[in-house]
Amino acid sequence: MYSRCDGEGERSMRSFRKDDRVSHTRFGPGVVIAVDARYTLIAFDEEGVRKFLTTLVQLERSELPIPAKRTPVRRRAVR
Repeated sequence: MYSRCDGEGERSMRSFRKDDRVSHTRFGPGVVIAVDARYTLIAFDEEGVRKFLTTLVQLERSELPIPAKRTPVRRRAVR
C-alpha cells in the first residue's frame, strides 16, 4: 500500500501512525517516528532518521521485526 497523495493524501497517510513498521524502496525498513499533514519522520534500521513530505513519500507496511541494537565496540587507545 502506497501512501502517495492522489488528491486524497490526508486520508491515505492516516493509515500510518507512530511506531508503525514500514519499508521504503531506497532506505529499507524502518519505524515511523512522527506523522502530520506536512512531514513524516522515519527512523530507518540502517540509514538513520529521514524526513519526507507526507504527500510524496511512498511507503509499504513491513512485518520485519525491529533489529537488536548493536553495542558499539570500545577500543582502547594504543600507547
